[in-house]
Amino acid sequence: MSTIKTAVSIPESLFQQINLAAKKMKISRSKVFVKAVTDFLKNWKNEEMLEQLNSVHEEFSNAQEQKKLVLAKKKYRKFVEGEW
Repeated sequence: MSTIKTAVSIPESLFQQINLAAKKMKISRSKVFVKAVTDFLKNWKNEEMLEQLNSVHEEFSNAQEQKKLVLAKKKYRKFVEGEW
């Protein structure tokens, strides 16, 4: 896998935390950033997928609910017409 160097500006306190984490895990700062961004993108993709699933479910639920509502109205109408 090829790599690309980049520069980012981050708060000094965050930089210090990254250095500490890298030392404790015995990995480079670059690997800390790669892991963090990889995890971020994975979570972001999962959130997008969840939004899409919720959208589809919402559409499906609304269609199902509409069918039930129509059937309920028909049954109610027959019931009421039978009483008059």
